[in-house]
Amino acid sequence: MSVLIGAAVSTLTDVRAAAVEAATMARAGLEGAACDVTVVFASGVHLAEPEMMLEAVDGVLSPG
Repeated sequence: MSVLIGAAVSTLTDVRAAAVEAATMARAGLEGAACDVTVVFASGVHLAEPEMMLEAVDGVLSPG
């Protein structure tokens, strides 16, 4: 069994755009494999809308 890890950082200030950007970059590290676990760190303006941020990440990384 191999472990693939994708990681990314976004400096965008728009919460949804930053989440989509970071999740998309992190997904590239998975080489097409499904994402089983996601850990999200957020700070600053991104904390204003945590639900939106997590929904955006889920939209990029959830299978199907």
